[in-house]
Amino acid sequence: MKFTSQITFLSFLLIGVFSFKGSNAQDTKETPAKTEPAKAVMAEEIEVVRPYKPVLANAAKIRRNPDLNDAPPFKPVLSYQILDKKLELNTDIRTLQYQQLNLAPIPASDHNSFKAGLGSLSTTMGEFYLSNGRDQALQTGFFAKHFAQKGEINKQEFSQQHLGAFMKSVGKHSSFSAQAGLKRLGTYFYGADPLVLNTGDPAQQNLSLIQFSADLGSNFTIKPRSFTYGLKLDANLFRNKTAAKENSILLSGMGSKKWKNFDLGLNSSLDLTKVQDVNSSLNNNLLKINPTLNFEVSGMRINLGLNFVQEAGITERTSIFPSVNAEFSLTPEYATLFAGLTGDVKKTSLTEFSFENPFLGQDINIKNAKESNHVYAGIKGNAGAALGYKASIWFKRVQDLPLLLNMTTDMTRFEITYVESISKLTGFDLEVNLKANELLDINTRLQAIDYQLENDAKAWFKPGLRLESQAIAKLSEKINLRTGLIFQGETFGRSANAEAILIKSFIDMSAAADLRINKSWGAFLQVNNLFNQEYQQYLYYPQLGFNLFGGIHYSF
Repeated sequence: MKFTSQITFLSFLLIGVFSFKGSNAQDTKETPAKTEPAKAVMAEEIEVVRPYKPVLANAAKIRRNPDLNDAPPFKPVLSYQILDKKLELNTDIRTLQYQQLNLAPIPASDHNSFKAGLGSLSTTMGEFYLSNGRDQALQTGFFAKHFAQKGEINKQEFSQQHLGAFMKSVGKHSSFSAQAGLKRLGTYFYGADPLVLNTGDPAQQNLSLIQFSADLGSNFTIKPRSFTYGLKLDANLFRNKTAAKENSILLSGMGSKKWKNFDLGLNSSLDLTKVQDVNSSLNNNLLKINPTLNFEVSGMRINLGLNFVQEAGITERTSIFPSVNAEFSLTPEYATLFAGLTGDVKKTSLTEFSFENPFLGQDINIKNAKESNHVYAGIKGNAGAALGYKASIWFKRVQDLPLLLNMTTDMTRFEITYVESISKLTGFDLEVNLKANELLDINTRLQAIDYQLENDAKAWFKPGLRLESQAIAKLSEKINLRTGLIFQGETFGRSANAEAILIKSFIDMSAAADLRINKSWGAFLQVNNLFNQEYQQYLYYPQLGFNLFGGIHYSF
């Protein structure tokens, strides 16, 4: 208590002292305050660190729920490795290292084969092929074919044989090839005129053709050559049962010279033909010269030329026609427009007409047809990788248009007649190729022609519409299917009293299947005239009905 009283006394003493100083400061005489010089003050902050000792009041700061995302950081241990590799300079161009392709194995050699079959309508067939195989420098081979059928009509028989041999030699800059063959067709004049009483068996008709051809030409290269050339020789010897003969030799050649964007070319041919019949013998010679100038730039090609034709023998006539055509690409590979104007003299070949219609009579009149003002235009290209197409319209004037017609003296035989005046022909052609994949391939061709004739009432045996289509389907590695379709519109023939006879339109469809049993053996089956439609292509000569044949084939 004594210590407390002392502290209290000292406190009151200090208060009194300060109060006294304050009362003296209120005097009327003011004394200036003394200013002391500023002293440097150092401020230092001291942080005291000591262990944390929580108290009960800090309990409210603790989270009621644990933090699930509170994961400890992960620090991977990195390892480094120094590669002992020499750096190469990039100043030089190095040779590219190509990737070796995995080539498919070459299939077993099957360039030699034999095929034989039998079927309805007394069908017999056989084929034989023989060659030296895969040789890049020399190819040689031989083939033989036989096919025969017999219909229900008396002597409605057909027999065809074809023999041939070939060779081809491929050099560094040029190639040479040659072919020789014998083609034969045997049948009868089995046509029957309903107005004439036929007695006895029909007469026999045989056609034989010996062919030889050889050509020499420069090889195709990716880099255009400055000069390209080609030479060809064709020789034909034709005979038939009615003592008609035709011998022909055709020499043709072409050459072209490249100069900048221009291509100068010359095509020429010399055709020497002699036609002999029972009561006539004549020559039919043609000389053709066709100089051309081709100009080609990006997306456009123009070809200008003349077609000079000199006839000798049957007719002494000189003809000159323009030869102009152009192409313009709308879109590369998809659509290309083309148009042209040309003319020519078409040779009337007894050989070609005989194999088209083997029922020709004797003393056939031969005259060449002159085509002028042949104008055409169209479009071609591809619609994607699977579809290719070509469509065109054309118009031409033809003098001495050749037509087949029944002979008035014998309606079972035919002759070649000619439209003496100018005939005007207008046509439309369409070609479509569809190849969806490796399993399906379809080719279709459509042709429509309008004939405007001045002196003749009809274009005898000339259809206004014709459609041809073929399809190949590969069902598997061992099974292939093939189909064919022919549609021909109405045509007209002429009776003995000069009346037009309507020949109805027809559809001829065929189907075939090939089966591969193993690497060497296989089998095949083919069906013709699937709908068994009775139709005539030429007056009084009905075609064969439904028929099928099949057989085996062997390759080695």
